[in-house]
Amino acid sequence: MKLSRIITLSAVFFAMSSSFAVSQKNADAATVATTNGNGIAKLYTKNGKVISNRALAPNTKWAVGNVITINGEKLYQVASNEYLKASASSLSGDAPVAVATKSDATTESQSDTAYTPNIANINSYFAKYVNALHQANGTGSVNVSNDIVSYAAQRADQQNGNNLAHNTATKNMSENLSGAGYDYIIKNAGAKSDKDVAYFLLKQWYDEDNCVDPLGTAGHFGHRAALIYAGPNVGLGINAKNSAFEADWNVDNISAQKQLYNYTGTNPNTKFISKDAVQ
Repeated sequence: MKLSRIITLSAVFFAMSSSFAVSQKNADAATVATTNGNGIAKLYTKNGKVISNRALAPNTKWAVGNVITINGEKLYQVASNEYLKASASSLSGDAPVAVATKSDATTESQSDTAYTPNIANINSYFAKYVNALHQANGTGSVNVSNDIVSYAAQRADQQNGNNLAHNTATKNMSENLSGAGYDYIIKNAGAKSDKDVAYFLLKQWYDEDNCVDPLGTAGHFGHRAALIYAGPNVGLGINAKNSAFEADWNVDNISAQKQLYNYTGTNPNTKFISKDAVQ
């Protein structure tokens, strides 16, 4: 369907949930941590979550920005949200001092508390919402396809913030794109669960508030048409900046989908659902 646009932040936000008490203090710029020589050193977020796709090579030097303590264990900051355990390194230069205070821990916990998104659960909720939407509008049910979820993730990764492009697709599928990824949906829209994320995207695409085609022109209700008439196999992909919904072209409903896509009025005869339609 046509492109959608929404304002997002430039900073990546994918906060992890945490019950850790964290304290932080600026470290001297001359402080350097050298990783131990007995294997790679794992990296962690400032909430203590291990980073699975990055690690530091043995015997390498890294400038330390801040020092934190998590449950009594000291970690050194080596990137914006990447921390190295003190036990996996040795320090040179002016040693930073981590000071744990009640106010520091409270501020950190309040500012960084968020849930951890699970894309499989989000897809499950999204399919349930699409099925409820289909039931309200008299169309058939859909199922989550792992292959389509993978393709949707690829399509989300091919987008560039609000610069959305359907012409880079490699498969002929019904498609909705959004400039709202985890950054916006969690931090700005306030999603606190996988169900919240699923419903946010469903409502955004159904409402067409950010469609580039103005109300009263063909294409304005294209995202809604894809939600109601596409399937039966669907998938949702989300990254920090973008989201993508992919689905089969339902040949039985193709004329109805085209009719809604080309609708130039202001109030098509379709029905939406409430958030509590799905448990």
